[in-house]
Amino acid sequence: MRHFNPFFRFGRLAALATIVAVSFSACNTDDDDDTPPDSSGGTPTPQINAGHGTLVAAKTVTTIDPGFGVPPQDIDYGIGVAVFFNGTDYQTYISGGDVTCEDEALSQFDNGTYSTYSQTSTTGLDFSGDPSWTVSGNGDIPAFTHTADRGFPGISKITSPDVVTRSAGYTVTFQGNMSNTDSVIWVVGSKQFATTVAMNSRTFTADELSDLTAGAGNIIQVAAYNLDSAVYGGKTFYFINEKVVTKTVTVE
Repeated sequence: MRHFNPFFRFGRLAALATIVAVSFSACNTDDDDDTPPDSSGGTPTPQINAGHGTLVAAKTVTTIDPGFGVPPQDIDYGIGVAVFFNGTDYQTYISGGDVTCEDEALSQFDNGTYSTYSQTSTTGLDFSGDPSWTVSGNGDIPAFTHTADRGFPGISKITSPDVVTRSAGYTVTFQGNMSNTDSVIWVVGSKQFATTVAMNSRTFTADELSDLTAGAGNIIQVAAYNLDSAVYGGKTFYFINEKVVTKTVTVE
């Protein structure tokens, strides 16, 4: 496994059909059309404060329990996100020209971030194989094509209870064993933690959960990812393949 955690800072991306990174400086503009709505609570993903770009391909699986006797439903969605830097300032994003992931054009927003939120497929990008990226280049960002060939992490749906009791702590579990994973981001409600090794469960203590907001509609997420890098035009770019499983819970 290859761990680049000294360069990471963790943020939240809007999940499913809508995505833009808060850690990637979500758009601050009066034009609502430039800011994708967050319809699902977000998908956690790392940003790498190194090199000249981070390109993320993420498979999301959200388990929703509609109630009324209807069995829980799994909603799969594929998303792509890219950000580019000048190599020293990791708070400002620059243009890399036109960007595609799996031949789907990413939209670029006023703050410089790219995402596939605006594409119209009900299932998002098709990541049946390794994600393929194309960047046309702009200024200091060279043109390149790249296939992120490490595959996606292996992780299945969350099996933890539907109720989180803050005073008792809570263990996040999922079906099977995690595989092909460098690092993991664990989320319970508004709490987010990172581990730089694959883990098959994560226990949150009562202290860690003490300031969660009580009520229904909170989320649990396990975001497993692997990471690799490549050099194009003398610039280093990082490629993340991520799988995120999500379910909603009630916090008491």
